[in-house]
Amino acid sequence: MFACINHPERRASASSGSTPLCAQCFFSLVEKKAKTAIERYGMIKPGDRVCVGLSGGKDSSALLLMLKKLAPMIRISSLVAITLDEGISGYRDEAIQIAKSLTERLGIDHTIIRFRDLFGVELDSIASKNIKNLCSTCGVLRRRALDIAAREAGCNVIATGHTREDNAQTFLMNLVRGEPQRLARTTPNTKGIEGFIPRIKPFWYINEREVALYAYLSNVQFQENACPYRTDSLRLQVLTTLKKIEKICPNVSIALTRSIERSACGLSTGYRLKSCMICGYPSTKEICKACQLTIGLA
Repeated sequence: MFACINHPERRASASSGSTPLCAQCFFSLVEKKAKTAIERYGMIKPGDRVCVGLSGGKDSSALLLMLKKLAPMIRISSLVAITLDEGISGYRDEAIQIAKSLTERLGIDHTIIRFRDLFGVELDSIASKNIKNLCSTCGVLRRRALDIAAREAGCNVIATGHTREDNAQTFLMNLVRGEPQRLARTTPNTKGIEGFIPRIKPFWYINEREVALYAYLSNVQFQENACPYRTDSLRLQVLTTLKKIEKICPNVSIALTRSIERSACGLSTGYRLKSCMICGYPSTKEICKACQLTIGLA
């Protein structure tokens, strides 16, 4: 049995690297990392109404819990949770129930937005058409749905539970796709992208293991099963590659985070887009990707 390095009288429940920590010290460490990211990148201003995209998974559930706890210190006016129901049979129903349970426990307003109501189609139906890049299609619709729902809820900031590894994966995916214009979306705060509600990533400096431990030690229930449509995504392939690299270079996600900070962060300032001729949302093209998809799927 190991003792907490800061409080020898306490049993270690977690660790930071090889340093044993009790639950209280671990919470303090992880929350300090989140506060550092929030303050360094100006993610939240006093009085902000923050929307958390709550999927029911460990990352978003831990984020909602942490922001609720930190709200008085970072002066959040109010928190709202929004869960997207893409229409995935046998998968999303469980996540919605978990999300409902957590928001009731925390006393946070919770809204559920369904793909079929916004776009007239569910992901199961899209998948049955055997289209390529299903995960990318879902991602486009999810981002649009979350932005619409956040506006309707009167929120001016959207917080997502992207971990350090998630950000590294996204950064590499954009490079692999040859889409440098998307690098601005990889940043910890997208406030410089005109026309969209700013998206923030309080877990910018926090890795996946730390987030999972934070949720576990907080007795947060979360969905453990992965999306059934995830099996052949580019993100999954990039994740597999990153894990192989980590065996040789254990700090690769830290190095990539620094690369993003040095390169992509400058792109978020003054990042201007056109207006989609159909929906009016910002876009790099005359018709945004969300409209292209919904027209094509109709």
